[in-house]
Amino acid sequence: MGRRPRACRVSLFSPHEARDPTSSGHLSSYGELKATVRAEGLLEQPWYYARTMLALFGLLSVSLGALFVLPGFPLQLINAALLAFVFAQLGLLGHDAGHDQVFASRRWNTLLGRLSGNLLLGMGLDWWREHHNAHHARPNQEGRDPDADLGVLASSPAQALRRRGFGGWCSRHQLFLTPLFASLQVFELHRYTVGFLLRRRSRSRYVEGFLVASHFVLYVGLLSMALGVPRGLLFAIVQTVVSGWYLNVIFGTNHIPLCRC
Repeated sequence: MGRRPRACRVSLFSPHEARDPTSSGHLSSYGELKATVRAEGLLEQPWYYARTMLALFGLLSVSLGALFVLPGFPLQLINAALLAFVFAQLGLLGHDAGHDQVFASRRWNTLLGRLSGNLLLGMGLDWWREHHNAHHARPNQEGRDPDADLGVLASSPAQALRRRGFGGWCSRHQLFLTPLFASLQVFELHRYTVGFLLRRRSRSRYVEGFLVASHFVLYVGLLSMALGVPRGLLFAIVQTVVSGWYLNVIFGTNHIPLCRC
């Protein structure tokens, strides 16, 4: 699960996103690369994804079952770290589904993305597609790539110098503050999802809203029934923080540039 096939390490546009809106209808070089990769069959990894989904849903079942059977609460904190790993891997699965890489059919990719993202993680698929595809369209370009505008973190010395007040202080000390901000990453993903659902009107808005609400109801309900409210809250904090750290190791170190300002 942690190690992915070489052919799938490059995140690519789905076919309808291959055209660069600034290229007057001509395929961009990135779109040409996507077409070449797809023509070579390098995105077709059915057995890899079948094994991944089987393993992830198996580990998810084990972690949820352990909530009710582990004898001591310290062991539940280890279980929280396991669930953090599973949730992060489900996010990677949703990432590939959002790029239409898992199935040949976009409909099936969307269904998997809604299951792994909206229901199991509480993260919106439509928001992610819009945000992440904007990143791929203009990677690391300030003002165009949403991942290059990280609020209190700076991706370049020039961006850091423009910051004032608290944001400027954070940018100057981001080398040491990154672990703290990484621990809040999952909370931010939830906030972006809810904001997107409240702001945008689409045919899937109510479906996504229902699935995201169901995620929180099931998550809070299971932890409360199994552990009680105080211990359930501590479990949720540990799981969420570890998930954020894990995602930051995956994306923050090799996907999003941060300067040593």
